[in-house]
Amino acid sequence: MNPIRMKLLVFLLIGVFVSIANSATPPKYGGVMKLAVFQRFITLDPIITLTDIEYCISDSLFDGLVRLDRNGKALPCIASLWEISEDQKTYTFHISGSAKFHNGRKINADDIKYSWQRALVNVESCILAQSSLELILGANDYRSGKLKEIEGLKVIDSNTIQVLLEKPDNSFLTGLTVSSAWIVPKEAVQKADFSQHPIGSGPFKIDVATGLESEVLHLTANENHVYGRPYLDGIILIYAPDFETALLQFETDEIDCLEIPNIDFSKFRSDPTWSSQLTQNNDNQIICIQINRKSFPVKAKISDVLKYGIDVQSILNMIYNQGNAISNDYQPEKARKLSQESQVSPAKLIVFDFGDDLKKISDRIALDLTKIGFAVNVNSLNRNDFQKALADKTYSLALRIFPLSSGEVDILGNSAFVPLFYYNTNVLQKSDVQYLPNLVGKLAFRFEDMYFLRLPKGEN
Repeated sequence: MNPIRMKLLVFLLIGVFVSIANSATPPKYGGVMKLAVFQRFITLDPIITLTDIEYCISDSLFDGLVRLDRNGKALPCIASLWEISEDQKTYTFHISGSAKFHNGRKINADDIKYSWQRALVNVESCILAQSSLELILGANDYRSGKLKEIEGLKVIDSNTIQVLLEKPDNSFLTGLTVSSAWIVPKEAVQKADFSQHPIGSGPFKIDVATGLESEVLHLTANENHVYGRPYLDGIILIYAPDFETALLQFETDEIDCLEIPNIDFSKFRSDPTWSSQLTQNNDNQIICIQINRKSFPVKAKISDVLKYGIDVQSILNMIYNQGNAISNDYQPEKARKLSQESQVSPAKLIVFDFGDDLKKISDRIALDLTKIGFAVNVNSLNRNDFQKALADKTYSLALRIFPLSSGEVDILGNSAFVPLFYYNTNVLQKSDVQYLPNLVGKLAFRFEDMYFLRLPKGEN
């Protein structure tokens, strides 16, 4: 057997058995988990997900060629194995014989090509930068319309696809695990309802509604997943118009899990009634400001105005009392001078109307900037309007959340973004919903790198 293939098989087996052996409780199959969501309208197309809940549900519906273990090592998924050339520029992927879409069709090399071409044309540049797709030879020329085919993407046969990179990059495999590189079936994408009822190949698939009035979505276990069926039988997303309603639903057993806003976390953490049911994942997302350069004079140093004019640590202290600043170089007088030199008009800061956290952050940012003479008007938009404003560039500044962990912030290291601080995910869960930090991915429901399954009754 080829040494690389042998290593991949060994890594896969070790990853599964070690992860399960290290779990707090031996995993068992069964149970349906009801999760609170604060959106009635959820978009699940992996190239346009906007919120954390959309991302984590899409992550359960779709797969990429590879997946990562808890240590960041690439393991097989849709691709059962791959070879890498001696110059580290050519990757040849072999598609698993058991990799199928939810509709039962086997995944082929043309699906890989189609999915990546679609992403290159449609994904925001800042999101695309998190993937490895721009590393492929000719990808940027294809994205700009200069080429009709991606030079470095070749279908060898139905089960084999070859990728040639512009230059060697040891992050290539890791970048194939992000949503931009997930694989979709062309025939399903071309249907009008794909973003609400997509077909993927992930461990869960969309099922018919159960009839609950508040139900947003019903997922069921994919018995034919390449890794085998997940532990949970299903997941039901239950709508809550606000956090107070969700908490009431939790107390009356209508839901099993809900995300706790950062601004409320310390209250729950200090209350013994709730603290035993809390799970926290630190620094797994970042809050940043996206700048529309066309809204400002060419010579305006907007990045510096924001960097020196926003008191990041004060936001963390007063609103969260948790989290870590990415940079805290608050110098209001320097920011005031730069603002005056830039001669900017009042700026439009758009924020997605999704919970109290983002609104309070945006209001505080506007207050800090107003103090240095940089007037900011906050516009809270619904999901569709926010996405449209980003696409049409009808904004000056946009408050964004990206699922980036510590050490990955350099992906946004360009003049269009000002990273502010790391953002935590906090989950309140019923005692029989088990959090298994070492569980192998794709076997249980993943919520921002936190893995959950339902324990059989009487075992919690």
